[in-house]
Amino acid sequence: MRTVIIYNSLLGTTKRYAMWLREALEADLSKANAGHRSALDYDMIIVCSPTYIGQIRLLGYLKKKWSVLQGKTIIVIAVGMAPPESPDSRKSYENIPPEIRNRIRYFKLPGKIGPAGKAKVRQENLQPVLEYIRSIRG
Repeated sequence: MRTVIIYNSLLGTTKRYAMWLREALEADLSKANAGHRSALDYDMIIVCSPTYIGQIRLLGYLKKKWSVLQGKTIIVIAVGMAPPESPDSRKSYENIPPEIRNRIRYFKLPGKIGPAGKAKVRQENLQPVLEYIRSIRG
């Protein structure tokens, strides 16, 4: 299953997760809107996006490219300080249009701000994502 990881990162946390995924999956890696190869070349697309103030930064990218992406296996990873059960995290998930939300697999991973949050960013946080990918790859 050919896989690409599309990411955006401002503080480096989302990029770190994307790099760890790339190594674990032997996938291609591309910064969003960096002129990467067409999504048509891939079976699985993993979108790694930071969240800010209840918004998934790459939601616009996902909506814009949905006509090409919708036939693929799409995983969205939202990275942010708010825990998955928080109202802000719930809002960011619910901002994904239902026609997209119903066709993707979504994960929320902890991010960081400053040195205190650095301990929360661990490679082990990717285990649920990797287990899901293994389950669909067979």
